[in-house]
This record gives sequence, C-alpha cells and structure tokens, in this order.
Amino acid sequence: MSCRCDLKPRDADVHHLLPRSMGGSDELSNLVTLCDGCHASHHPNLAGGLARRALERWAITIARWLDR
Repeated sequence: MSCRCDLKPRDADVHHLLPRSMGGSDELSNLVTLCDGCHASHHPNLAGGLARRALERWAITIARWLDR
C-alpha cells in the first residue's frame, strides 16, 4: 500500500503511477493502492469527485461522534 492510512479493501483506490494516456499499463508494477484522500491529492482537478467518499465517511464519523 502506498499511503499509510488504515484502509478497508472497499475504500481502496487503485492509482496508475504512469497514466494510461501516457502509455502506462495495468501491470502491478505501475499500480499503487491509495485511500480516497491521497488519491484525490494526485488528481487536483478531479479532487471533488475522487474525495467524495472520503468526505462522506468523515461526515458520518463526525455526526456519530456528535450524536453521543
């Protein structure tokens, strides 16, 4: 895993080190696993869509914490 976040498999995103548009392949040597937040930081123009799940999880966590 590339980022140091504690991930569940359903929350992991696969990121290409060399993008497909630049000739990158889907081989394991070109792929890393990132959490939503870290993946969004690699794609600043797409960060809103990529980080949506992370923001939703954080919002639920905060809501549960405040509801106690």
